[in-house]
Amino acid sequence: MSKKSAKQPEPKKSAPKKNFKLDNAPWYLKNSGAFFLIALVSFLLYFNTLSFEYAQDDSIVINDNMFTQQGAKGIKDILTHDTFLGFFKVEKNLVAGGRYRPLSLVTFALEKEYFGDSPHTSHFINVLLYALCGIFIYLMLKQLLLHSERYGRFKLLPLLTTLLFIAHPMHTEAIANIKGRDEIMSMLFCSMGTYLLLQYMDGARSMAKMILSFVCFFLGMLSKENAITFFLVVPLAWMLFRKSERNQFISLMLPLAVATVLFLILRQSFTNTSLGKEVTELMNNPFTGMTAAEKFATIIFTFGKYLLLLVFPLKLTSDYYPFAITAQTFSSPAVLLTLAVIAFAAFCAFRFWKREPLIAFSILFFSLTFSVVSNLVFPVGTFMSERFVFMPSLGFCLLLAFGIHRLSDYLTARETSFSNLQISKSPNQFARFAVSVFSIIMLLYSVRTIARNPAWENNFSLFTTDVLNSPNSAKANNAAGGVLLDYADKEKNPQEKKKMTDLAKTYLKKALQLYPKYSNAYLLLGNAYFKGDTDYATSFHYYKEALVMYPNYTDAYKNLKTLLVNWKDYQAQEDSVHNFIYKSPGMPVPYYVTGLVYENMKKPDSALLNYQIALKILPEFPDALFKIGVCYGMYFNKLDSAIYFLEKAKKVDPLNAEIYENLGTAYGMSRNVDAAISVLNQGIQMFPNNSRLYFNLSVAYRSAGNNSMADDCLAKSKSLEQKLDVAQ
Repeated sequence: MSKKSAKQPEPKKSAPKKNFKLDNAPWYLKNSGAFFLIALVSFLLYFNTLSFEYAQDDSIVINDNMFTQQGAKGIKDILTHDTFLGFFKVEKNLVAGGRYRPLSLVTFALEKEYFGDSPHTSHFINVLLYALCGIFIYLMLKQLLLHSERYGRFKLLPLLTTLLFIAHPMHTEAIANIKGRDEIMSMLFCSMGTYLLLQYMDGARSMAKMILSFVCFFLGMLSKENAITFFLVVPLAWMLFRKSERNQFISLMLPLAVATVLFLILRQSFTNTSLGKEVTELMNNPFTGMTAAEKFATIIFTFGKYLLLLVFPLKLTSDYYPFAITAQTFSSPAVLLTLAVIAFAAFCAFRFWKREPLIAFSILFFSLTFSVVSNLVFPVGTFMSERFVFMPSLGFCLLLAFGIHRLSDYLTARETSFSNLQISKSPNQFARFAVSVFSIIMLLYSVRTIARNPAWENNFSLFTTDVLNSPNSAKANNAAGGVLLDYADKEKNPQEKKKMTDLAKTYLKKALQLYPKYSNAYLLLGNAYFKGDTDYATSFHYYKEALVMYPNYTDAYKNLKTLLVNWKDYQAQEDSVHNFIYKSPGMPVPYYVTGLVYENMKKPDSALLNYQIALKILPEFPDALFKIGVCYGMYFNKLDSAIYFLEKAKKVDPLNAEIYENLGTAYGMSRNVDAAISVLNQGIQMFPNNSRLYFNLSVAYRSAGNNSMADDCLAKSKSLEQKLDVAQ
């Protein structure tokens, strides 16, 4: 009898798993993982900059800029003047074409308004903007390749490119130096504008995108002029990666065209220098004195150096001024090699235009965005600078990421042939090799970036580090000498103070050896011997040499006058001033200084004679007018002559408190008390915290019989003196 088999219970059917798809999710959710990774890498690489101080050119745009320091009130002036005016206070033609980059200065003014002078806040904002810049570069590249069948399999290419860009060590200058925000913002807004135009091109035809893209490109140009190159980058992307009708191209270019024209109008309106006006000062035009052939050979050489640093970013520096790079000729092997690389790149761009458009785009993106900072279009003020390749380096990173991607693609395809040969290989082993290559490059870039950042902590760390990296740069040596003197002034330990001063003198003398007409190096050497060793004769020599070459050098002139007050060796003074006259016989300053020396020697006749010679050479020389007036009143009791010259001095130089003080005294001694009171009150209106003016006014009021006002002025004078003592 057969047994019936027991009925097996049917297994429970599990509920179907729900697949969470992001196809219909907002764009920011679809890319949230990439956004997080880009932001994380940005902050990890530059976290050590958040505690840094101001450094290098930060003074030009932030803490020493009169417009930025006004906070929000200064924004109008920032928008309507050359970028350098707020620092120099007067128009100066330091670089060809001037500079109109107001947007980053507007952000600095707002930071001043709400956070005060806070470099830590500014550094944080720089890193935050850098992360945003990376995010929009990723979105731009992703949109660029979105509908490309050729690159459909390279889905990670935008992310790999962005990560390489974020990590590249040559960007440390733009990120770790607050002033570099103009580079970040320019790239950020150009990436945003291009992303919006690509979306518009791909069917999202909304007027809002057109308007927003115009705003982005305009803001990019207000950040830095190199954003104008996207006027060529965008049509390049259109030709290589899209097939659209001509009328679509015209609508695509409209936002860029309007932004470019508007920016150029504003730039022309608010900068007074023309692109064609040549700057001849070596530190602002390093090609001064070169032949045309030498100039172009040197430009090609620097291009090769840029490429070398992009591949091997090892020896980085903030200073490529003369003569960190020397004049080159077309017979130089480095120049010839660079020309060969340029020719090969041009061949590749042409050869792969249709076959591999991404290669052509990478090469041409680099070339177009680099052109305006290459010194070929117009001089940029230095041989080269690492921040200049901030925008162009995206082309290099895109090409590098593409090469890694193709390597992965190639090695994965090779697995089949290895399998046919029955060679044991684990799945995707070759693809993982390409990933390893990317990881190693990222690691090396990241380590180099983090290691380079501390040089930017402050001027002391930057200048003393980079003078070793650019030992033949006159500017690097001068900067290192200057910052060492600043720290020596604050140093309490005499031995350390002397050590810093001696090292400063070494660097400054090297600067003069490299560039014998370096005015600031003469000034700083004069300071070094005056403050450090109290070697007044040597100090006088350097101040004198600065004035011989640059007769209107105000700082050297002021320091020389201060030196003579402290220097008591009158015979040495006399010998020095005679040499000064010998070297500059037709200039007024040597005779004026000689007058000071004779006045120190109690020889008023000789002093007056030299002041008069100085005045004859320069009839409205305010210091000579003042001293002649003092001599007539103090030594010769000729009060009418004293008043005459002091009145003329006041008219020429109304911002000299000593003139009001001495003129009031002269009127008082001539018994013209009303005139004395009047001129002293004028002085107090100009200098309300000058205790000596109040004291002289109290004497004048007492002479006039107004004891009440005399007592008030005397009390005010004593109060100001006490405040001055406390401050000191």
